[in-house]
Amino acid sequence: MNSSTTLETLMKAVTLVQAKGAPQQFALAESPIKASQLVVVSDASGQPEPLACIEGELPAGFTVDAYASRGGDLLVLHTPNNLAYFLFPGAIVQHPSFKLSVSGETLLPAEKLACPPVVPTKKQAITKQAMILGAGLGSRIQPLTETYVGFAKPALPFVGESSVIGQLVEHLANQGIERLFVNTFFERDSVVAALQMACKAAGTIEFFEIKEDRPTGTAGGVLHILNHLQTFSSFNVEEPLLVLQGDAVTNADHSAMLAFHQQSGASVTIGAQKVSDEDVSKFGIIATTTDATKADLSGAISRFLEKPSLKEAGSYRLASTGFYAIAPSLYPRLQAWYAEKLAKEKAEASAKGLPTPADCKEFDFAVDVFGACLAESQPLQAFQIEQFWCDIGNPAQYLQTLQLAYEGVLGFTLPEPLHQWYLPEGVVFWPETAEANIENGFTALRGGIVVCKKV
Repeated sequence: MNSSTTLETLMKAVTLVQAKGAPQQFALAESPIKASQLVVVSDASGQPEPLACIEGELPAGFTVDAYASRGGDLLVLHTPNNLAYFLFPGAIVQHPSFKLSVSGETLLPAEKLACPPVVPTKKQAITKQAMILGAGLGSRIQPLTETYVGFAKPALPFVGESSVIGQLVEHLANQGIERLFVNTFFERDSVVAALQMACKAAGTIEFFEIKEDRPTGTAGGVLHILNHLQTFSSFNVEEPLLVLQGDAVTNADHSAMLAFHQQSGASVTIGAQKVSDEDVSKFGIIATTTDATKADLSGAISRFLEKPSLKEAGSYRLASTGFYAIAPSLYPRLQAWYAEKLAKEKAEASAKGLPTPADCKEFDFAVDVFGACLAESQPLQAFQIEQFWCDIGNPAQYLQTLQLAYEGVLGFTLPEPLHQWYLPEGVVFWPETAEANIENGFTALRGGIVVCKKV
C-alpha cells in the first residue's frame, strides 16, 4: 500500500508518494532562490537534502509525483497521452513550460563497471529442464512494477520487445533447455504474457506454470512439482534441475556450471560470483574449502555467512547469484525436509491453540535446503561464474543494466532502429512510447529516464 499527500502550490498540484517500508520522508517548499521553483527535499539520512527541482508552470494534464520507496527516490512525470516518465538521479526534463531535474547520478559508463567479456553459449545435454522463480513481490523496485504499470518484476520490459524473463528464456533455449517451469503469483498475467511471447520467439522451449495463491518461498515451487508429479508429468525425476531467479539478467554459461555439477557429484551446486571488499556486506557469502589465493574459487561449501563484515568474511569473496543445479538424488530429501518442517509448524500451531496449517509458511533454498544439506553432509559445491550477472533488485539497477545492454557490452541482440528504444543521453523507451514521446514536446531528455505506457 502507498500513502500520498497532495500539496497545492502556486504552480500545480504535486503529489508526494510514500511507499510502505520507505525510510525517506519528503517535504516540498518554494525555492528561496528562484521564483516559480519548487524544491523536493528528502531526509532519509536525518539531514534534509534537495532531491529535485520543479521549475516553471506545468501545463494542464501534466502532473508530478515525488516517490519514496525502499529502492530509492525518484520523480514520476505523468503526461496527457498516458505516458509516465520515471526520472532517476541525474535526470533532466526540459519543456517549453517547465523543467524538472533530479539531484545526483544513477548511470555509470560501461568502462567504469568493468563488465566481463561475452563468451559464446554452448548447448548441453545434462538436463533439458529448468525452473525460473517468478512469484516474488518485487517491493524494492516500485514504482516500476504495480504502482503505475501493472507488471511483475520478471515481466518488466528489457531490450526492445523482450522482457527480463524473456531474455532468460532465450538464454536457456540456446543452452539446450526445452522444458521450463515457472511459479507465478504477483501480477501473474504479465509474467504469463511475457513467457508466451518469449517461448514463441525461441521456438524450442515450452513453459509450465505453477500457480501459487501466496508466496511459498524460493523452494516452494519445486516442492509443488514434486508433490504433484501427475499434474507436472513433463518433469523428469531422473534429470537435474537448473534453477534461476526471475529478476536475473545474465549472459552466464550455464552449460559449464552443469558440467561442473555433474563431475563433482554434488547434491546442489550454487552459481557464485566473486565480489569486491566493498560489496561483501551486501551479500550472503559462501565459504569454500578452496585456497583463497586461486583465481577460480569454485569448490566444496563449508558454511554460509549472511551479509558479514569484511573482518567476518575473512578471505571469502563468493556471493550466491541465485543459480542452482539440483541433483535428482536430492528430490526425495526435499520432500522429507518439507514434511519435517510442516510437522514442526503444525505442532507449534497446536501448542498455541492456532488453526493447523495445511502447508509450510515458506520453504526456502537458503534457509531450509542448504542448511539441511550441510547438516546431513550432502555435498554442496560453489561454481564461480565469470560472466555478467545482475539481479534488478531496485530501479537504479534496472536502468543501469538496460544501459549496459543497449551499449552492446552484454551481447544481447539490439533492436533496430535503436533510437526508438534508447538514446545515448540515458533515456530508455518501453514498447509503444517512442512516438508518443514526441507528442509531448520536450526540448531535452537526458541523464537517466525510463519512459513507459501506463496500463
